[in-house]
Amino acid sequence: MDLGLTNVADTYQYVLNQSGSAITLGNNSTVDWNAGGVVAMIGNQTIGGTKTFSSTIVGNLNGNATTATTATTATTATTVSDGAITTAKILDSNVTPSKLSQPLTIGVAKATTSGTTVEFTGIPSWVKRITMIFNGVGTNGTNNLDLQIGSGSYATSGYDTLCSYIGGSSYSVVAFGDGFGIIVGANSGLCYGRYTLDLVGGNKYIGSGVFHVHQVGVAQYTMQSAGSSPVLSGAMDRIRISVVGGVNTFDAGSINIIYE
Repeated sequence: MDLGLTNVADTYQYVLNQSGSAITLGNNSTVDWNAGGVVAMIGNQTIGGTKTFSSTIVGNLNGNATTATTATTATTATTVSDGAITTAKILDSNVTPSKLSQPLTIGVAKATTSGTTVEFTGIPSWVKRITMIFNGVGTNGTNNLDLQIGSGSYATSGYDTLCSYIGGSSYSVVAFGDGFGIIVGANSGLCYGRYTLDLVGGNKYIGSGVFHVHQVGVAQYTMQSAGSSPVLSGAMDRIRISVVGGVNTFDAGSINIIYE
Protein backbone atom coordinates (compact mmCIF):
# COMPACT_ATOMS: atom_id res chain seq x y z
CA MET A 1 0.00 0.00 0.00
CA ASP A 2 1.35 3.43 -0.91
CA LEU A 3 0.21 5.83 1.84
CA GLY A 4 0.89 8.91 -0.31
CA LEU A 5 3.09 10.45 2.39
CA THR A 6 6.31 12.20 1.37
CA ASN A 7 8.48 14.50 3.47
CA VAL A 8 6.16 14.40 6.46
CA ALA A 9 6.84 17.17 8.99
CA ASP A 10 4.05 16.65 11.52
CA THR A 11 2.95 13.71 13.64
CA TYR A 12 0.12 11.50 12.36
CA GLN A 13 -1.75 8.67 13.92
CA TYR A 14 -2.68 5.81 11.62
CA VAL A 15 -4.07 2.30 11.92
CA LEU A 16 -3.16 -0.27 9.33
CA ASN A 17 -4.66 -3.77 9.49
CA GLN A 18 -3.68 -6.22 6.80
CA SER A 19 -3.91 -9.99 6.59
CA GLY A 20 -2.04 -12.06 4.07
CA SER A 21 1.60 -12.64 3.38
CA ALA A 22 3.07 -9.18 2.79
CA ILE A 23 2.32 -5.48 2.28
CA THR A 24 4.34 -3.17 0.05
CA LEU A 25 4.90 0.35 1.46
CA GLY A 26 5.38 3.51 -0.59
CA ASN A 27 9.15 3.24 -0.50
CA ASN A 28 9.01 -0.37 -1.84
CA SER A 29 9.86 -1.86 1.54
CA THR A 30 7.73 -4.69 2.86
CA VAL A 31 6.27 -5.82 6.14
CA ASP A 32 5.88 -9.61 6.45
CA TRP A 33 3.66 -11.58 8.76
CA ASN A 34 2.62 -15.18 9.20
CA ALA A 35 0.05 -16.43 6.72
CA GLY A 36 -3.40 -15.88 8.05
CA GLY A 37 -2.12 -13.54 10.74
CA VAL A 38 -2.87 -9.85 11.23
CA VAL A 39 -0.34 -7.05 11.40
CA ALA A 40 -1.47 -3.82 13.09
CA MET A 41 0.55 -0.55 13.34
CA ILE A 42 -1.15 1.73 15.83
CA GLY A 43 0.16 4.89 17.51
CA ASN A 44 1.78 8.25 16.88
CA GLN A 45 4.43 8.08 14.19
CA THR A 46 6.78 10.99 13.55
CA ILE A 47 8.67 11.47 10.31
CA GLY A 48 10.95 14.49 9.88
CA GLY A 49 11.14 16.68 6.82
CA THR A 50 8.80 18.80 4.75
CA LYS A 51 5.28 17.40 4.45
CA THR A 52 3.04 16.67 1.49
CA PHE A 53 0.01 14.81 2.77
CA SER A 54 -2.78 13.01 0.94
CA SER A 55 -5.76 11.33 2.55
CA THR A 56 -6.13 9.07 -0.50
CA ILE A 57 -4.32 5.75 -0.52
CA VAL A 58 -2.35 5.31 -3.73
CA GLY A 59 -1.12 1.99 -5.14
CA ASN A 60 -2.15 -1.51 -4.23
CA LEU A 61 -2.36 -3.81 -1.28
CA ASN A 62 -0.51 -7.10 -1.61
CA GLY A 63 -2.30 -10.08 -0.14
CA ASN A 64 -5.82 -10.10 1.15
CA ALA A 65 -6.56 -6.66 2.58
CA THR A 66 -9.16 -6.24 5.25
CA THR A 67 -8.79 -2.55 6.15
CA ALA A 68 -6.34 0.23 5.42
CA THR A 69 -6.95 3.70 6.89
CA THR A 70 -4.87 6.85 7.25
CA ALA A 71 -5.49 10.02 9.21
CA THR A 72 -7.42 12.63 7.24
CA THR A 73 -6.43 15.62 9.34
CA ALA A 74 -3.03 17.25 9.03
CA THR A 75 -1.53 20.59 10.01
CA THR A 76 0.56 22.13 7.27
CA ALA A 77 3.43 24.42 8.22
CA THR A 78 3.17 27.67 6.26
CA THR A 79 5.35 30.73 5.92
CA VAL A 80 3.59 33.99 6.78
CA SER A 81 4.64 36.97 4.68
CA ASP A 82 5.76 40.13 6.50
CA GLY A 83 2.70 42.02 5.32
CA ALA A 84 0.37 39.42 6.79
CA ILE A 85 1.78 39.59 10.32
CA THR A 86 -0.65 41.33 12.69
CA THR A 87 -0.33 42.23 16.37
CA ALA A 88 -2.58 39.29 17.25
CA LYS A 89 0.10 36.91 15.89
CA ILE A 90 2.92 38.38 17.99
CA LEU A 91 3.57 37.33 21.57
CA ASP A 92 3.34 40.26 24.01
CA SER A 93 6.79 39.36 25.34
CA ASN A 94 8.26 39.85 21.86
CA VAL A 95 7.01 43.44 21.52
CA THR A 96 9.89 45.74 22.48
CA PRO A 97 10.46 49.47 21.83
CA SER A 98 12.97 48.65 19.09
CA LYS A 99 10.21 46.83 17.17
CA LEU A 100 7.92 49.88 17.11
CA SER A 101 7.85 52.41 14.29
CA GLN A 102 7.16 55.21 16.81
CA PRO A 103 8.91 54.15 20.04
CA LEU A 104 9.18 56.02 23.30
CA THR A 105 12.66 57.49 22.90
CA ILE A 106 15.03 58.84 25.55
CA GLY A 107 17.72 61.17 24.28
CA VAL A 108 21.25 61.76 25.53
CA ALA A 109 21.48 64.21 28.42
CA LYS A 110 23.26 67.47 27.68
CA ALA A 111 25.28 69.29 30.32
CA THR A 112 24.19 72.75 31.41
CA THR A 113 27.48 73.64 33.05
CA SER A 114 28.52 76.39 30.64
CA GLY A 115 27.25 78.56 27.80
CA THR A 116 23.82 80.11 27.39
CA THR A 117 21.94 77.62 25.17
CA VAL A 118 21.19 73.87 25.02
CA GLU A 119 19.58 72.46 21.84
CA PHE A 120 17.90 69.21 20.80
CA THR A 121 17.43 68.83 17.05
CA GLY A 122 16.42 66.09 14.62
CA ILE A 123 13.12 65.36 16.39
CA PRO A 124 11.07 62.95 14.19
CA SER A 125 7.96 64.34 12.47
CA TRP A 126 5.68 61.71 14.07
CA VAL A 127 6.33 62.94 17.62
CA LYS A 128 3.22 64.11 19.48
CA ARG A 129 4.64 64.69 22.97
CA ILE A 130 8.00 65.86 24.27
CA THR A 131 9.15 65.99 27.89
CA MET A 132 12.21 67.96 28.93
CA ILE A 133 13.87 66.70 32.11
CA PHE A 134 15.74 69.30 34.20
CA ASN A 135 18.29 67.76 36.55
CA GLY A 136 19.74 70.42 38.87
CA VAL A 137 19.96 73.05 36.14
CA GLY A 138 21.49 76.26 37.44
CA THR A 139 22.89 79.59 36.31
CA ASN A 140 25.38 82.02 37.78
CA GLY A 141 22.76 84.74 38.10
CA THR A 142 19.05 85.47 38.30
CA ASN A 143 18.16 85.60 34.58
CA ASN A 144 15.17 83.44 33.66
CA LEU A 145 15.11 80.61 31.10
CA ASP A 146 13.23 80.39 27.80
CA LEU A 147 12.17 77.17 26.08
CA GLN A 148 11.63 77.74 22.36
CA ILE A 149 10.53 75.32 19.64
CA GLY A 150 10.67 75.38 15.86
CA SER A 151 10.29 73.69 12.49
CA GLY A 152 13.32 74.41 10.32
CA SER A 153 14.04 77.48 12.45
CA TYR A 154 13.04 78.64 15.92
CA ALA A 155 9.86 80.56 16.67
CA THR A 156 10.94 83.52 18.81
CA SER A 157 7.58 85.24 19.30
CA GLY A 158 3.88 84.47 19.52
CA TYR A 159 4.01 82.42 22.74
CA ASP A 160 1.45 82.95 25.50
CA THR A 161 3.01 81.73 28.74
CA LEU A 162 2.61 82.55 32.41
CA CYS A 163 5.09 81.40 35.03
CA SER A 164 4.85 81.74 38.81
CA TYR A 165 6.94 80.72 41.78
CA ILE A 166 6.50 80.82 45.53
CA GLY A 167 8.95 80.23 48.33
CA GLY A 168 8.86 81.46 51.90
CA SER A 169 7.40 84.97 51.79
CA SER A 170 8.36 85.50 48.14
CA TYR A 171 5.89 85.24 45.28
CA SER A 172 6.26 86.24 41.66
CA VAL A 173 4.36 85.90 38.37
CA VAL A 174 5.98 86.61 35.00
CA ALA A 175 4.41 86.55 31.53
CA PHE A 176 6.50 85.41 28.55
CA GLY A 177 5.87 86.06 24.85
CA ASP A 178 9.12 84.82 23.35
CA GLY A 179 9.03 81.23 24.70
CA PHE A 180 7.80 78.91 27.41
CA GLY A 181 9.25 80.76 30.40
CA ILE A 182 10.95 79.29 33.46
CA ILE A 183 11.78 81.47 36.46
CA VAL A 184 15.12 80.63 38.03
CA GLY A 185 14.23 82.67 41.12
CA ALA A 186 17.63 83.26 42.63
CA ASN A 187 21.35 83.09 42.06
CA SER A 188 22.73 79.54 42.55
CA GLY A 189 19.23 78.05 42.42
CA LEU A 190 19.16 74.47 41.10
CA CYS A 191 16.08 73.57 39.05
CA TYR A 192 14.61 70.04 39.20
CA GLY A 193 11.50 69.06 37.25
CA ARG A 194 10.07 68.63 33.79
CA TYR A 195 8.42 70.60 31.04
CA THR A 196 6.00 68.75 28.73
CA LEU A 197 4.90 69.85 25.26
CA ASP A 198 1.80 68.26 23.68
CA LEU A 199 0.70 68.66 20.07
CA VAL A 200 -2.83 70.06 20.12
CA GLY A 201 -3.17 70.02 16.31
CA GLY A 202 -2.21 72.18 13.36
CA ASN A 203 1.47 72.34 14.49
CA LYS A 204 0.51 74.15 17.68
CA TYR A 205 1.75 72.95 21.09
CA ILE A 206 0.57 73.32 24.67
CA GLY A 207 3.25 73.31 27.35
CA SER A 208 3.28 72.93 31.12
CA GLY A 209 5.89 72.30 33.78
CA VAL A 210 6.38 71.99 37.52
CA PHE A 211 9.76 72.52 39.16
CA HIS A 212 11.48 72.55 42.49
CA VAL A 213 14.13 75.28 42.65
CA HIS A 214 16.65 74.71 45.43
CA GLN A 215 18.87 77.60 46.37
CA VAL A 216 21.52 75.74 48.34
CA GLY A 217 21.77 76.95 51.94
CA VAL A 218 19.33 79.80 51.35
CA ALA A 219 15.78 78.95 50.23
CA GLN A 220 13.60 76.60 48.21
CA TYR A 221 10.92 77.50 45.68
CA THR A 222 8.08 75.84 43.83
CA MET A 223 7.65 77.01 40.26
CA GLN A 224 4.90 76.38 37.71
CA SER A 225 4.68 77.36 34.07
CA ALA A 226 2.05 76.84 31.37
CA GLY A 227 1.13 78.28 28.01
CA SER A 228 0.85 77.82 24.25
CA SER A 229 3.14 78.13 21.27
CA PRO A 230 2.56 79.92 17.98
CA VAL A 231 1.54 77.78 15.00
CA LEU A 232 4.72 76.40 13.43
CA SER A 233 5.30 76.09 9.69
CA GLY A 234 5.57 72.30 10.04
CA ALA A 235 6.09 69.51 12.56
CA MET A 236 8.36 70.51 15.43
CA ASP A 237 11.90 69.27 14.84
CA ARG A 238 13.93 71.26 17.38
CA ILE A 239 13.93 72.63 20.94
CA ARG A 240 16.32 74.95 22.71
CA ILE A 241 16.59 76.21 26.27
CA SER A 242 18.32 79.56 26.67
CA VAL A 243 19.32 81.89 29.47
CA VAL A 244 17.35 85.10 28.90
CA GLY A 245 19.24 88.38 28.67
CA GLY A 246 22.66 87.17 27.55
CA VAL A 247 24.33 88.14 30.84
CA ASN A 248 24.25 84.96 32.93
CA THR A 249 25.36 81.49 31.86
CA PHE A 250 24.58 77.91 32.80
CA ASP A 251 26.78 76.59 35.58
CA ALA A 252 25.23 73.34 36.86
CA GLY A 253 23.16 70.30 35.95
CA SER A 254 21.89 68.73 32.76
CA ILE A 255 18.79 68.50 30.55
CA ASN A 256 17.48 65.49 28.67
CA ILE A 257 14.58 64.86 26.32
CA ILE A 258 11.97 62.10 26.06
CA TYR A 259 9.69 62.01 23.02
CA GLU A 260 6.82 59.82 21.90
